[in-house]
Formats: sequence, structure tokens, C-alpha cells
Amino acid sequence: MVKELNRKMKDSGVEWIGEIPEDVDIISNKYLFKYIKGKNPKEFNSEKRGLPYIGASDLEKDGDIHDYENYSIEELPTVEKDETLVLWDGARAGLIGIGHTGYIGSTIVKVIPRVDYVDKKYWYWYLKGFQPLLLDWVGGTTIPHMNRKFINEIKFINFPLSQQKSIANFLDEKTQEIDNIISKTKKAIEEYKRYKQSLITETVTKGLDENVEMKDSGIEWIGEIPEHWRITRLKYYLENVKNAIRVGPFGSHLKGEDFVNEGLWVYNQRTVLDRNFETNDTFITAEKYNDMIGFGVEAKDILVTTRGSIGKICRVPEQFEKGIIHPCIIKFKLDDSKFNYRILELIFNESDFVRKQFVILSNSTTIDVIYSETLKNILVPAIPINEQKAIVSYLDKKCSQIDQIISSKEKLLREMEAYKKSLIYETVTGKREVE
Repeated sequence: MVKELNRKMKDSGVEWIGEIPEDVDIISNKYLFKYIKGKNPKEFNSEKRGLPYIGASDLEKDGDIHDYENYSIEELPTVEKDETLVLWDGARAGLIGIGHTGYIGSTIVKVIPRVDYVDKKYWYWYLKGFQPLLLDWVGGTTIPHMNRKFINEIKFINFPLSQQKSIANFLDEKTQEIDNIISKTKKAIEEYKRYKQSLITETVTKGLDENVEMKDSGIEWIGEIPEHWRITRLKYYLENVKNAIRVGPFGSHLKGEDFVNEGLWVYNQRTVLDRNFETNDTFITAEKYNDMIGFGVEAKDILVTTRGSIGKICRVPEQFEKGIIHPCIIKFKLDDSKFNYRILELIFNESDFVRKQFVILSNSTTIDVIYSETLKNILVPAIPINEQKAIVSYLDKKCSQIDQIISSKEKLLREMEAYKKSLIYETVTGKREVE
């Protein structure tokens, strides 16, 4: 248990450690630990023979290493239960994990006590307490790469061995409780997101009237729809104007050297994903804009992401910055007298109704890019306009309620993750006293 802090504290003399109990000292850890670098096997086996192979992707599971993808029968540097692992190279260099029996890969270094007055489990928690500091130090280098000097720089608080074990046992128990809350909260968030998706799909394909006559839509994954509805294609809801749909310029039309530090906007993926029409970081000159005016953006244009996070949309507001679309964007004009934009936004951005079709049309679970023909032929429900308004009103209310629940759970998630970090740091530095 954690007691009210009643022992005397003193300044450690180390900025990132702060105050420590008066009866312990800060010592150099330069000679307290040994470093053993991993090695990559020549080949893996899928029969789970030999020992599990721990690579960077395993360590990035926040130290919870138990679900191994690869095994090796070749003898490599090993790690044992409760030994401390550090990701040495890569974007997340400095990440701390705890070992289970297995082999370690070349991007991982095992850092273990070489003296008998340092408990190996306590050492893991100690280093984990300074995880944010290590990541910050490593992130400040040109190429993310861990170094012994970072670990040595932290210093070591020399608690008695019995107290080290008490701290390790306490953190084992308390962090497991926190992790259970985090896990349940994440699961609940995903369940609410799935519920929201299914609610939208159900509502835009079945309507609000439970007593309405239904008919087969003719599309297996949609099933029945109200008898007076139809399923049609997006192209029939575009404005009857020239270039109602326009793909972004080919790469040869807009090269890297065409971008400048300020000027007219290039509406890109981030514009759409963030729905941000206030700031931008991609510009072209007025002269280049005039050359590419056919790709110009107008008020109420709908912009679609075509690569990466594909199939997300947003609408250009009445007040907007003059500019063109990026090659990764398609723009189109919707006939608002026939189709309510909010329904389109919900089925593109908030449900799997459209994404499922992209997968079907691409004949793949991985969609690399959306083309204009694919977009034009996306199926949408043909709903009488008066029913569309009722559906929008209903979904906005229900989705808002769901979003509030998700937001509160995401807030709890952030608080619990912050509390866990604080608990580890304060406990290993003696700011929380453990019996």
C-alpha cells in the first residue's frame, strides 16, 4: 500500500529526479549494469519450434510481450523473465519493455544489473519511470538512436534491496489494476464506435418507420430497404454541370518545385482529415494557380481523400481561401436539392457503408487509391428528401450522445495513462512511500 509521505526529503541534485528520501543516496549507474545487444536470426520458423523471437514490433506493445509472431531455432542472445529491454534504434528508440523468455533482435538491448544489490524487476520499473525523459532525449538526436550515456545520465537511487522489491511488487499490482481499467475503457470505446457505425448504416438503409413495407434491395450486404426507396449510384446526385467531379492534377502537372512558402492554397489530405480551412502549409504562386485553374476549389465543393486514409470527405465553406486541389484529392459537386450532404458525410466518414464498397470494388482488403469512376459508382440510398431531413435530425442527436460517451471515456483513458506514468515515477523516486 501507499502511505502518506511522512519521511523527510532532500534535493537529489538531479533536475529530473527532484526530491528523494533523506536516507537514500544518488549513485552513478555507469558500472551497475551490463548491456547485451540482440541479433537477427538467419531465418524464422512458423512451427513455433525453438524460442520466441522478440523484435521491435513486440517491444512496442508497451512492454506487454507475450504474443509472439516469430520463433527461431538458431541460438541468439536470450532474455529471461523480468529482465529489462530497451529499443535501441528506430522511430521509438528509448522504449522500455520487460522480458519473457526468448531471443532478442538486433534493435533491442538487454540492460541488466551486474551487482547483487539491484533487483532486476525494480530496475525495470525504475527505468520505466524515466521513460518520457529517455524518449525526449533520444528524439532530440538527428537519427533516433539510444545510447548508454542516456541511461547513465539518469543516475540511480540506491534504495535498500528489500525496499526495491517492495516497490516492484507494489507497481506490479497497481499498474495491473490501471491496465485493466485502460483495457476495459479501450474496449468500450471501440464498442461504441462500432455501435455508431451500425446505427448509421441501419438508419440510412432501413429508415425510421418500423412499420414501413420492406423490399429486397438486390444487394446482399444491404439487405432489405423500405419499399418506396431505391439504391442508386452517387453519380446521379452530382450537379448537372461540367466537371461536376474532378480528380486532382497528375504529379507531372504539380511538382515539388512548384510549392512555395506562401501564396494560394493547395487543398490536401490534412485539410480534409482535420476539416481545417483556417490554416495550411502547402502553397503555390498566383501564376501557377492561373495555369491550373481547372483544379480550383469553389464554395460547397466536396473534397475526398484518395490515398492513405481514403474515402474521407469534407465540404468547402462559403468563406474559403483561393486555391487548387492536391493530386491526392478528388472534388465533386453535390445536388443539394436531391441529397442531403450531412447524410453523405455520415456514411463516408462515420460508418463502413462506403468503405465496404471500396474494398469490394478494388477486389482487395487493402485499398491503395480511389479513382473517379469508383467514386461515381458508389452506391447510396435514394431516400425521399423529406425523410432525409428527419434522418439527419435523428442521427445528429443519437451520434452526439454517442460522441459524448466516447469523449468521456477517452478523457478517462488519458487520465489513467497519465496517472500510471506519474505513479511509476513518483514511486521509484520515493515521492510515494510504499510499505
